[in-house]
Amino acid sequence: MDSLLKPLNGLLHLIYPLHCAVCETPIEQNQLCFKCENDLRPLPLGHCFQCGQWIGGSATRCLTCVEEMAYSGFCYGLYEETKPLAMLIQKLKYRGDRGLIPLLGELLFQVSVSAPQPDLITFVPMQKRRQRQRGYNQAELLAKDLSESLDVAVQSLLAKIKKTKPQAALQRRERLINLEHAFVARPCDAQTVWLIDDVRTTGATLRACAKALKDAGVTQVVALTLAAALPPKGVSNSD
Repeated sequence: MDSLLKPLNGLLHLIYPLHCAVCETPIEQNQLCFKCENDLRPLPLGHCFQCGQWIGGSATRCLTCVEEMAYSGFCYGLYEETKPLAMLIQKLKYRGDRGLIPLLGELLFQVSVSAPQPDLITFVPMQKRRQRQRGYNQAELLAKDLSESLDVAVQSLLAKIKKTKPQAALQRRERLINLEHAFVARPCDAQTVWLIDDVRTTGATLRACAKALKDAGVTQVVALTLAAALPPKGVSNSD
């Protein structure tokens, strides 16, 4: 069968050449050109593994994240608008390119090697109306891909029951109020649960989800995200 498919694939690539998923440069294989693949870099040393803040030295977490009681976390890289990681996330999230899931799932898999082994994997939910409009929840797709890679069950444990405003436009106190009682979780007695999302912006959503999971019986929540978005200069992730 493979011997029959190879000529067909070659013909298809001749008619429909492959292009880099980021910059559209023609390529012969894979999903990224050499330059974009090289620019798809993991979080540099000296940054907080959880929120992406620069802390320097050999520490792996900033003081704010060390003091975070609801969850611990790991991200693959920084969310920078014009960089490949952010552009891939945008294509998945807003342009419906679900073919990027294996590539982005591999990045999450790389992040996962630093995390304690889970009993279950779950994901940040979307409001039902918004998910119907988009047709899918990207966090769920990423969680399922990671589940297959690790042979760990994925379950939909969380539900968003309150309509909320976009977090990025709100101050710290407003964010907390905005997400208060926004999520509920099904009863779960798992020791360790991985919580998957695409981007960590302020950490408030992950915190609210983690608290709901712990209220439902989970002992430890570890959040894994593709990217961490840093706040504007002069603003702290704890503001």
